Amino acid sequence: MIKLFECKVYYHLNMKSLKGFLTILILSVLQSVVQGSSVNVNPIKLEKMLQDITDSLNTDKSRTQVSLNRTLVAMLDTILSDDQTCRGKLHSIEEKFGAASVEYSALIDTIVYKDEINLSKVQSILDRYGWLGKEEIGERGPLTLFLVIQHAPLPVQLKYLPVMKAAVKVGNASTQNYAYLEDRVALAQGKRQVYGSQIARSKETGMYYVLPLEDPINVDKRRAEVGLPLLKDYLNQFGVDWNVDLFVEHRPEKTQIVAPSILMYKKRERTIPFNNRTSTN
Repeated sequence: MIKLFECKVYYHLNMKSLKGFLTILILSVLQSVVQGSSVNVNPIKLEKMLQDITDSLNTDKSRTQVSLNRTLVAMLDTILSDDQTCRGKLHSIEEKFGAASVEYSALIDTIVYKDEINLSKVQSILDRYGWLGKEEIGERGPLTLFLVIQHAPLPVQLKYLPVMKAAVKVGNASTQNYAYLEDRVALAQGKRQVYGSQIARSKETGMYYVLPLEDPINVDKRRAEVGLPLLKDYLNQFGVDWNVDLFVEHRPEKTQIVAPSILMYKKRERTIPFNNRTSTN
């Protein structure tokens, strides 16, 4: 009887894996023990045990088929560093030298230069592999893809917005980050944002304010649907005291973000629009 079970395992595993070999070895030992003892082995239970072993091995095999692409992981880690390091210096350089300073202008030039290089690399990845998940490109990989597209010109954002949407459905991209990109694209198209993720800073007062928002009364319902916190809590970190009634009464007249991409900064005024500081700088 055990010989028959051995054949089944041979069939499923093809004896190509070490686990398969070890399984046959264990079964052979079990056969010897059973033959040399008076133990009554239930063949049905034994066959079930073998099937469980086979299923487990097949599961392990399927898991190893999706493995980290370490080359892409390393590339995306570098891109993430390039994308965030200079942006992290914007506030301190502006505070120290001013937005009209040579130092601030040089930093913007560096960001523009690195963004162009990063975008070329990320587009190559997306066009070849699609929007990969953390299983293939690590925990920070999908975030890096999003950040580079978030900072890209509108035509590029429009190209990859549906790609990211499809990735969200299969768990390869963040629902929250997709909401940020939706808001950015809407504002760049002259529409109102949906989730209130995009804010800007007044040149006159230096205070942040929420950019044009669709149906502000129900914004928290929409934010909850995609896993975002209350807008009031989100804006507190920027010193914005959210009051929906005042917002409705004094709704911003502008319907388009000043500069939807860092690539646009040199072509327009040097007002830095908001990039979500918690995850989308």
